[in-house]
This record gives sequence, C-alpha cells and structure tokens, in this order.
Amino acid sequence: SPYVSLARCGGVLVAATTEAVRTLDERTLETREELLCADDEIVGLEFASDDSVVVATSETPRILELATWRCIGALEGHSDAVLAIAAGHGLVATGSKDRTCKLWRGEACAATCVGHLEPVTAVAIGAAADEPFLISASR
Repeated sequence: SPYVSLARCGGVLVAATTEAVRTLDERTLETREELLCADDEIVGLEFASDDSVVVATSETPRILELATWRCIGALEGHSDAVLAIAAGHGLVATGSKDRTCKLWRGEACAATCVGHLEPVTAVAIGAAADEPFLISASR
C-alpha cells in the first residue's frame, strides 16, 4: 500500500499506509517494525512527543508508545470519521467529517471548534509570541 503519512522525530522515521504503521531504517527505508491496524483505515500520523506518536484512524485516533507500540491513549470525541491530524507545541489537533476540529492535550479535549459547513479536511498548529493557534480548513 502507498504511504499516507511520514513523520521523523529524534532519529526515528515512522510511516503509515492505510493499513499499517511502520518504523523505517532512515538510510535504506526498509521496515524495522510494523503494527497492523486492519480494523480501521489510517488517515495520518504525527509525533505527539519524542516517545509517542498519534495515529489518526478514521474512527478514533490512538496514542502509541514508540518503544513498545503499546496503545497508551485514545482521542475520543468526534461523532464521525477523523480526516486530518496535526501536532505541535504540546497539542494535537484533529479535523473530522462531523465538521468540527478539536485540540487535545494528552487524551483530554481542550477545545472543540465549530463553524465549518463542510467536513474539516486540514488542520495545522502554529504559534505566535509563544501562544499556540489552530488553523483549520474545509471545502
């Protein structure tokens, strides 16, 4: 399957296809480890910290510990499929088919943003004067 997302942090290269998450050798791009997610479609991934990655699946994004691939949390709260994910400044953002985007600190939803008339297909987290902000987009 083709890769839907690629992220690098602290010397770790992680790639996602629609069915699996893989750590890759940075030089050869060969798979080192693989975690299959056959029960749900993967739409993206982002590093939440140096030792954890958030895998956005269409149902419920999961926080995975990189060292063990163990699920250490879930971002539950959207009423429809998650379509977009971003991470930065200690936050994770998700955009959904339910026309909302959410900001997360760990597993806790810090804010729900409403107002989109279509599904939220893109999210980004930025900062100005050390204050994080969320950018979201729909069609």
